[in-house]
Amino acid sequence: MEEPVRDAPNSDLIADKRVRFPALRIRVPPLLFVEALEDLTAQQRKDICDIGFGDVLELKIKELPVLLGRWLLSNFYNEKMCVLLGEEEVLPVSEKDFEKQRHDVSPAKVAQLIREDLDGGLWFKRSWRSGGGGVGNFLLLFQLFFPILQQNHFYLLCVDFKSERLEITDNSASTQPTPVKYGDTPENVKLLLSEYFTFVGEKFKSIVCENLKTKRMPMNWRDTKNKVDYGVYLMRHMKSYVGEGVAKWDCGLTSGDRSQLQRLRLRYIYEGAFHS
Repeated sequence: MEEPVRDAPNSDLIADKRVRFPALRIRVPPLLFVEALEDLTAQQRKDICDIGFGDVLELKIKELPVLLGRWLLSNFYNEKMCVLLGEEEVLPVSEKDFEKQRHDVSPAKVAQLIREDLDGGLWFKRSWRSGGGGVGNFLLLFQLFFPILQQNHFYLLCVDFKSERLEITDNSASTQPTPVKYGDTPENVKLLLSEYFTFVGEKFKSIVCENLKTKRMPMNWRDTKNKVDYGVYLMRHMKSYVGEGVAKWDCGLTSGDRSQLQRLRLRYIYEGAFHS
């Protein structure tokens, strides 16, 4: 069996090889997705890099190389579930590698998303990160959000797998030490997640959760006096945070500005009443 020519375009195959290596039909051709990436504006590229998906911009494969595809099929040993690499070297393949992954995002949907939001920004980032219809389904979801109600006060816990941190996002600017103010809650969340990922067979994520570093986010809009709007703050934090860190986080709030909070409160009441 000839070695695969990984970078050779299919159009360069000579006639006899076209007969020996006919085209392969795959479920999701990468052409539309790659062309959509090529159409990204400079701001869109920056936004994608900001949320940790920069590597996908290097994707250049527009079609499956025929020789590579045929080589893979010819060297897959079904009885022992492995790919023969030559010189008695094999690449084991588990049944889990063959499990179908369901995505509600198509390459055409990606292209549509890019063309609809050429300016980039907050909502463009959220659509890439989102697990409910966003392009994040194609890639990896790096964050988990947990709204917490503790001692009649709402705040947000964010598990960031990429930075391996448990981030506390709280509108309160209290100077109390983290263990005193939040008690065992952060540690309990870490333990719960670690045990869950162990149960579902995700040992790596379980270890990550067990060793998360707790960090309180020092946002400049925190307020020492406001003790009644924590629910509005929580909803705004969940709506606007996309994992870019405090320095780049444009939450739209200013410390001490009650008019902003009042507008948000009315907006959330309206949305809850008419869109729930």
